[in-house]
Amino acid sequence: MEPAPDAAPLARRYVELGLRLGRLHTDIVDAYHGPLAWREAIEAAPASSAGALVDEARHLLADLDGDGDLDGQRRRWLRRQCVGLETVARKLRGDDIAYLDEVEACYGVRPERIEPDEVGECLHRLDTTLREVVPGSGNRPLHELTADLRARHTIAVERLRDAIDILAGDFRARTAAMFGLPDGEEVAFELVTDKPYSGFNFYRGDFRSLVTINTDLPVLSTAIAHLVAHEAYPGHHTEGCHKEQGLLRRQGRVEQTIALIGTPSCLLAEGLADLGLEVLVGEHPLRRWRRCSARSAS
Repeated sequence: MEPAPDAAPLARRYVELGLRLGRLHTDIVDAYHGPLAWREAIEAAPASSAGALVDEARHLLADLDGDGDLDGQRRRWLRRQCVGLETVARKLRGDDIAYLDEVEACYGVRPERIEPDEVGECLHRLDTTLREVVPGSGNRPLHELTADLRARHTIAVERLRDAIDILAGDFRARTAAMFGLPDGEEVAFELVTDKPYSGFNFYRGDFRSLVTINTDLPVLSTAIAHLVAHEAYPGHHTEGCHKEQGLLRRQGRVEQTIALIGTPSCLLAEGLADLGLEVLVGEHPLRRWRRCSARSAS
């Protein structure tokens, strides 16, 4: 896309800060579909040092605090994002930041410790449940039962394409009915290998996404619906479409052309995507589908 005529200078500086951080660590920029000239100019220039980017983030924060022209909600959003980017830059510089402080500064939430007793109780419940549903479990250890269960539900790679297409079609129709989708939106699915993730959405702008599924890892029949919902409908792709349509094209918020790891918007995006399947089909979807299958079989 081309720059919006009324693109706020502070919003552009935020985008450029994110792109410069991406020069130092390739995983920081999750997606970018903003002005090509902005990215090309940054890639053509020498990479900034982490220390320089810490200073740049702090100058931008100070200017955001002093700016009276930006809408209050927009300024608050940009400020929280910049706090996250400043923290990322400090870590790249080598600053010693306590883990909980780092998470809170980046994502706006502070993790709470789960006590060992709580973990032990969850493992006990899982063990009890598996022994009820896995035939011949006997006294076999939990990790063996879990591995057997996963193997039983692993989808053969040659059948993945059909399963993904069927689910995506159904979820797209449900998402369009519930939330609406812009004309011309599209998701392309690709099976890949040698990746550090199970699935990934590359939002490319113009209401289009590429979703890659890593076949090096087992794709389970119990998890594939969640994967498709998370990455596409009504997850990351749908969020990207609505932000582009409502915030970028209608309001000129060019800051929405970049998705950055280590920021509050990243946490919210993952949370929204993780709830996608539940939003479409209700709580405990596997239980609901088992009941429907049992009724159909009878």
